Order: sequence, then C-alpha cells, then structure tokens
Amino acid sequence: MVTVCWVTSTVWWLVVARGTSPTLPAIAWAVVAGIAEGGYVLSLGRALRDAPLGLAYGVTRGGAMVIVWPVSIAFLGERPSALALGGAAALGCGLAIVSIASRGRSGARLGWSWVTAVFIAGYHLAYGRALASGIGAATAVTISIGIGVVAAHIGLPRGDRSRPLLGLVRQPLVLGIGGVLSAASFLVFLEGLARTGAGAALSLRNTSIVFTIVFSALMGERATARQWLGAIVVAGGAVLIGAS
Repeated sequence: MVTVCWVTSTVWWLVVARGTSPTLPAIAWAVVAGIAEGGYVLSLGRALRDAPLGLAYGVTRGGAMVIVWPVSIAFLGERPSALALGGAAALGCGLAIVSIASRGRSGARLGWSWVTAVFIAGYHLAYGRALASGIGAATAVTISIGIGVVAAHIGLPRGDRSRPLLGLVRQPLVLGIGGVLSAASFLVFLEGLARTGAGAALSLRNTSIVFTIVFSALMGERATARQWLGAIVVAGGAVLIGAS
C-alpha cells in the first residue's frame, strides 16, 4: 500500500508539479521527513501487532500531538488558543488512562505505539520545515514516501520481501484504493500544513481517531472499559484542538 501511495504521488508530481525546483534546505527537510516516514512504517506494524487498532491508533496519533505542540510553540512560533490547550490537556489525560489500563494486560503492549508516535511527530515537523523552505507538497511526498518504501522493504525478513508484491496481486483493489487514498490524504494535508502551523494541522488531521474507535469496534476488537474511556478522551481532546 505504501508503494502504491508512492507511485501515485510520483505520478501527481510529474504531471502537476513538474518544473518546480526546491531549495537544498527544503530537500534536506523532505529527506528527514522520509527517514521518519521509514521509521513510522517499520514501527506501525509492530504497534498494531501488540495492541488493538483503536488503542494503538489513539496512542500513536495522540502521542504525536503531545510531542508536536510543545515543539511548535517553543521553536516554530505557534500560539494556541485556550480551547486548543484544553484539548491538549484532555489528550494527555486520555493517554495516561490508556497506558495505565493497558499495563500488564496481555495483547495490549503500547511501547511500539509510543515509538510510532515519535516518528509521526518527527515527519510532521520535518514536513512543516520543508514546506516553509519552499518545497511543493507533491515533491515532498514523493521524496519522503520513496524513502519510506525503501525502509519498509529493508525492514522485512529476506524470506518475506516478495510478500508485498504477492499481496498486491491477490488484493489489487483493496491495496490500490488504500494506496491512492493515502497519497491523496498526504497531498491534501500538506497543502493545509503549508497554510497553518504543524501543531494545529496535525491535531485537525487526528480527529480521525474518532472514526478509528468506531471502525475498530465494528471489526470486533475488544478492550477494557478503561482502555475505551482513555481512547474516547484522546478523541475528545483531538476534536477540541481541531475546533480551536
């Protein structure tokens, strides 16, 4: 799916963004974003292996916001509203509830979810710097996702490196649609990121936590009441920040 995302982004870049010449600092930041994307691709699968979708997604996305906001305020000049700060506080409380409720529970280890959160925060901040340095959204996605594809391939055991191609052959529609939607989401998000701060843009994007909680329940995943409470509080914090 990541490969399809990269191919879609590359085609868009060649057709729409041709002729653009980003600066070297912008390319450097796009490469940093790509390295973080690669780490994200490698750690996300492990995060989803160790915890249910709703919990893992809530921690990875909510945790990234907890990291991005202080950096954005301290170094990138963002000035959040009181509503945004209230949402960030709710996020922190929700993440604490999820972590405490999941401690020692079989099948709900959150270490890789937190590692994934760090990588998500890293590539969002790097994307923001790349865009501020003059790179186009399509160019940034093409560079960074390309690095992510390489990292994902290298991270697979040697005997499993043919499995992605086999998966695409067996499920072309699902993986194709997923890859195209991923590319579209990145391109639209980066266009928005170019017009606002990293903290606000990431927070608005992460209101998707609400949808993930619903989808994970429809998939039959089961978690404790405290874990769901924590995930819902995280979602509420994301909504508050996004609405600010």
